[in-house]
Amino acid sequence: MVIDIYLKNEKEKIDFHFPVNPFDSLSIKKEKRFETVDIVNLGEFDIKKEGEKIREISFKTFLPNLYDASYCRYSELKNPIEVVAMLEKWVDQAEPLRLIVTGFGYNGLVTISNFSNTQTAGREEDRDIEITFRTYRELKIETLKKETKSNTKTDLKDNRPNNKTTPKIYTVKSSDTLYKIAKNLLGKGSRWPEIYNIPENKKVIGKNPNVIKKGQKLVIPSK
Repeated sequence: MVIDIYLKNEKEKIDFHFPVNPFDSLSIKKEKRFETVDIVNLGEFDIKKEGEKIREISFKTFLPNLYDASYCRYSELKNPIEVVAMLEKWVDQAEPLRLIVTGFGYNGLVTISNFSNTQTAGREEDRDIEITFRTYRELKIETLKKETKSNTKTDLKDNRPNNKTTPKIYTVKSSDTLYKIAKNLLGKGSRWPEIYNIPENKKVIGKNPNVIKKGQKLVIPSK
């Protein structure tokens, strides 16, 4: 199976295509969340916990200085030292990156959790690299407003506000992703789960939020 690996930085509008595929393997690690408890006279038991555990994706490859058709995915190669500097900068970036692995079926938001590069004798112009990604999930904390008691009597029949609003419908374009739609319409790409979690949208999109099709009509939440 032929694969290509892309890393997109939507903040800086940069798309990077890894020039050489992983040496041995590309590993995607998924674990179940559970807690182990020790019950007297019975032993240990695993109790499943709700929620999803963060996945890790890692591989080893190298950045060649010169093109070789036997292993390079394209001919116009970037300077390995410049690529290393770019990836090291992205390690510290707060905004997530989009990792796409064609042929492997992966397309999702990630952060770089570990990156190392090595200079090998005899190949001083190249750089061997090892990189690990972690799937990105935004933590949302909601605060509740403290209610204050009021002695003022209110006629609910006359003073209730009209909360009915007409939902906004958006038609998906060919180059769209949920992250891109959320960024353009809601101000932040990280709000894409708010679009996907609307029941009507889940029925249209299906189980994979990373795959949306041109012409699909999606309900957009209010800002």
